[in-house]
Amino acid sequence: MRYILLLLVLVSTHLYAGEEGKKIKLKNIKAYAVGAENQSPAEVKQMALNEAKLQALQKAGVTEQITAYSDFLTKENNNQIEEIFNSNVLNDLQGVVQDVELLSEEKKINDRGLLEIHIVANITVLKFKSGMDPSFDVWVDGVKPSYNNGDKLTFDYKPNKKAYLRAFIITESNEAFQLYPNDYEGNFEMNEKETYTFPRASLDYELTAELKKEAHRLILVSLKSDIPYNREVSYKALMDWVFQIPPDQRRITTFTFDVFPAKP
Repeated sequence: MRYILLLLVLVSTHLYAGEEGKKIKLKNIKAYAVGAENQSPAEVKQMALNEAKLQALQKAGVTEQITAYSDFLTKENNNQIEEIFNSNVLNDLQGVVQDVELLSEEKKINDRGLLEIHIVANITVLKFKSGMDPSFDVWVDGVKPSYNNGDKLTFDYKPNKKAYLRAFIITESNEAFQLYPNDYEGNFEMNEKETYTFPRASLDYELTAELKKEAHRLILVSLKSDIPYNREVSYKALMDWVFQIPPDQRRITTFTFDVFPAKP
């Protein structure tokens, strides 16, 4: 899959203003994982790291969404895009792992002949002071469940409060694009209860699928303040960026659709 329009991200030196959460540093978190026969040492290590992250979140008091976070980490490791972008999960998480310092790693083969990896790590958790703001929401219309090769993506967007929009596309083949803002459509504050149609400039969001049907996820990040996206455009970088913004300052809206290749 590719886009006819090439987009560039905007660069800034800060993420958001003000101290919106508390950093909690947890030392010597111990965790381990047991791999399956077809899993690589790198995959097993990531499973152990994910288990350590979950333990750190629990110790920091981030417990209400721990099941959702566990599901998120599992799918993140497998590069799955299905329900990992469930809006409720992204909107409700009230704490995130900000840093992991790996202190030790031990590999061994257990009595079943499977690889075990045991780790010890220092982990920093950012616990937000407030949760999701239910009064901050958006209305989106026009996204279809499927498109054909060459179709144009358009949608209407209406925030119920003043908002800034960041729009992204993630594909099942792990391609990622910042859809808006871009070189041709500038960033601006959108008025409450006013409808905006995208694209706004004389350009097309043209979708292509060359070889097979490909699932896509449109991710709309609505923000109360002007927080630019200043990272590479990738699935993990996007999630890391989203999770650094306090839940009451953002609203995530997501849509899944398929793009079908041209008929021979």
